[in-house]
Amino acid sequence: MSLNSLPTKLLLIIVEMIPANQADQLAGLVRTNRRLYDIVAPYLYTEETIMVATWYATRKDKVDCLLKAIERKAKLLPDSQGKPFTSSLVNACRNGSINVAKRIVQMFPEMLDEDTEDHGMRALSAAAATGQPEVVSWLLGIPTVDVNRLDNLIRTPLSWACYSGNKNVVEMLLLRYDVNVNITDHDRSTPIELAYDNNRIEVMGTLLRDPRLDIRACRRSILAHSVLEGNHEAVRLLLSFYDSQAVIWNIWAYVALRTAIRFGLTDMIKHFSNVRSLDINDTPSRYFPSATFYCPILWAAIRRPGSVWKYLLDFRNLDMNIRCPGVDGTPLIVAMRAHRNSLGTALIERGCLLNEKDDTHGYTALMWAVICDNEPMVKLLLSREDIDLSVKDNNGVPVLYHATLTTGRKFDIMKLLLDHPDVDVNISNNNGMTPLMLAVKNYKYTAAYLLVNKGGIDYSLQDNDGKTVSDHASRGKCRLRFAALIRAGMRNRIPPRLRPRLRG
Repeated sequence: MSLNSLPTKLLLIIVEMIPANQADQLAGLVRTNRRLYDIVAPYLYTEETIMVATWYATRKDKVDCLLKAIERKAKLLPDSQGKPFTSSLVNACRNGSINVAKRIVQMFPEMLDEDTEDHGMRALSAAAATGQPEVVSWLLGIPTVDVNRLDNLIRTPLSWACYSGNKNVVEMLLLRYDVNVNITDHDRSTPIELAYDNNRIEVMGTLLRDPRLDIRACRRSILAHSVLEGNHEAVRLLLSFYDSQAVIWNIWAYVALRTAIRFGLTDMIKHFSNVRSLDINDTPSRYFPSATFYCPILWAAIRRPGSVWKYLLDFRNLDMNIRCPGVDGTPLIVAMRAHRNSLGTALIERGCLLNEKDDTHGYTALMWAVICDNEPMVKLLLSREDIDLSVKDNNGVPVLYHATLTTGRKFDIMKLLLDHPDVDVNISNNNGMTPLMLAVKNYKYTAAYLLVNKGGIDYSLQDNDGKTVSDHASRGKCRLRFAALIRAGMRNRIPPRLRPRLRG
């Protein structure tokens, strides 16, 4: 049974049941039958069906369909003068329907500025957001188009182009002299941040090559985020512009490298070591004078356990004796204080200064190794030709004093010091006391025995109070034993009964 044979009332019931978005299919069925067309025509050309036809035209770039929709709308809604529905031009540009877009602008040029969608996006932003280079090129050729026009999200066409990641569109927009490459949106994100958030690496490179880009406008360090998120491609790209962007040159590189050290991201540290002009010793302290910044090697020595420091030693310009505010001493001193023997060994083998002092106490690395009972590092330090055992701390105390006072029941470290050819057993502190006087006064009998047994003691030396070691030995609870030891030492003959039981 054909549609033409059906009664008019039944046809009207069928037509009313057809959804508006399928009315074009009904139109195709009745276009050759005048009776059917007259019956269903009032239902075909409603405001809703015209809107669907307009959407179809902007979607498929059908100019004839657009013109018919405009004609029908002018008849159905005379006050509209046939102007397409709101966002028609935006939809055409978004879908790349350049012929429809051109016809709309030709017929209704005011829509170029007036036509928007829900978020206030206009034609150029819509084309940029979906990566339509042909439409963007055409729109940029229209003098009245504002390349920095903001939508409700405070985004420009360049922001949307970076969001979508179409490199060609970004390059077209950057050719405009008046484009703002540093503008921020509602989230305070710049175009390069939008490109990074969506992993548009090529777009980031295009922006970084533009001399107008100022990454100080970014609300965060993209380089540090790239390091933390493991985005090697972004890290390599940003570091390749190290010399052209001042912020990367100083603040960003420092924060990112510190992030890599903090989380032990050794693969990321390698990227930084490949930047020849990167100063591993620099910190942003000149930008923030009131803040404290650790240089990377000290940060690794203090904050990060493990072997992260090994990768920092690969930097060409590393200063192994660097000091930073807030860090007491050189990297070697920090390593000795923290029992980081592997780091200390590497620094010593690379020729760092051995006799530097910390700021608080004036202790050298050797003093810290002695105080911390770190025998392997004491042995290594004493094996170096440039080690100086005569260096004194801020209180005028040499390293042999520390060994005398801190040695417990194991005397291997003191033996190592006394076996060194440059040791001075008669060296004195600010009070004029020799190590032997100190051992006697503090009842360190084994230490006193090792000093006496070493030989070379000058028993005539006096401290600032005019007392000799014999005077100190004649006082105190162990005076008989110490006095006997001193008398035997003066005769260069120590009987077996005076020898202590050495352990270790």
